[in-house]
Amino acid sequence: MRKAVLLLLTAYLSTLLVLATLHNSHDFSVYWQAARHALAGDPIYSSARYGKMVFKYPPWILPIFFPFAYMPYEWAKFLWGIGEVSALFFIIWVLAKRYICSPASLLITTLAFWSLWIGHAIDGQITLLMLAIALAFGPAHPASYTALSTKLFTIVALEKITPKQLLTLSFCLLLASAPALWIHKTSLLIDFYNAAQSGSSLFLPHEITGKYNQSITGFLLNCAHIPLGTRHAEPIAFLISFLGIGLLYARRLKRCSTNDRFLGWLALAAVLHPLPWYHLFILSFPLACRTLTLAGKDKRAQLGAFLSTCAIAIASEKTLGPLGLFLQNNSCKSFGVLICLELFLWLSNRTSHDHPHCRQKD
Repeated sequence: MRKAVLLLLTAYLSTLLVLATLHNSHDFSVYWQAARHALAGDPIYSSARYGKMVFKYPPWILPIFFPFAYMPYEWAKFLWGIGEVSALFFIIWVLAKRYICSPASLLITTLAFWSLWIGHAIDGQITLLMLAIALAFGPAHPASYTALSTKLFTIVALEKITPKQLLTLSFCLLLASAPALWIHKTSLLIDFYNAAQSGSSLFLPHEITGKYNQSITGFLLNCAHIPLGTRHAEPIAFLISFLGIGLLYARRLKRCSTNDRFLGWLALAAVLHPLPWYHLFILSFPLACRTLTLAGKDKRAQLGAFLSTCAIAIASEKTLGPLGLFLQNNSCKSFGVLICLELFLWLSNRTSHDHPHCRQKD
């Protein structure tokens, strides 16, 4: 009976996600149009031409969307929705098999993250596919570097890469960048840079501060009451958060196994990114699952894991009213990730001391 109910719930929620993708998908429309423009020989990195919805991803990501460019837009959206739901199922499966997450923790965390799944589907985003590839290949693999490079600052989530892997990666990225290089020629790097940084220059102030930007960079700017556009304010705030948090956890995560360290860096990617839209916090889903698994039967640890997950995925103006807006304006998603990571490190350290034979090998 329980299996039947779970299957029906899974089918229902999966259908909702695909329908949500069909309903809007304005981000996917950017990918689809960029691929069609590239196939027609038109520039893909042109803020003057496409405004704030210009294609902002690295040129080697573009070929992923070429198959969709040959389809009518509605069919392309439908298949993209199916692919994203499949990526979510794969993420859950690989977390259970490779990253030792319990079925209960996966079920609870998956349901708790529902607002992020549905928002991701409505936008037609690429984060789920990116995360699925990264988890499949793991740290220090060229495929993970390629997938995570869709959000440039997520590359901090990777281990050291060998010279052979770096050579393979460079060749693959150059080959995948060939279509964009053919179109933009010598101006490719500057055109890509201008498109990538347009996220802060073309959006309205309220779209990249307050509740819309829940990074630590956004938190520092809000606390200092620095007006948007103040010269050097954003890069300085980013460097403070990136170096401070990055150096702190670079040392502390070394004590964890390779897989657990990887989950920690994935979650930190959204915290360290200077302009993370809500869907980037999907990268903290594996850490939230793993933390709840490590909590075991410890009621206090379970409560801490659940509350941090709520801060990441549930707390908002829509769910908590004025309190939710206050939490959003103070980067509750980032602080939820940091609290979850602190709990994870404590539980991981406790587990390794209590059961040293259970520690995963690097």
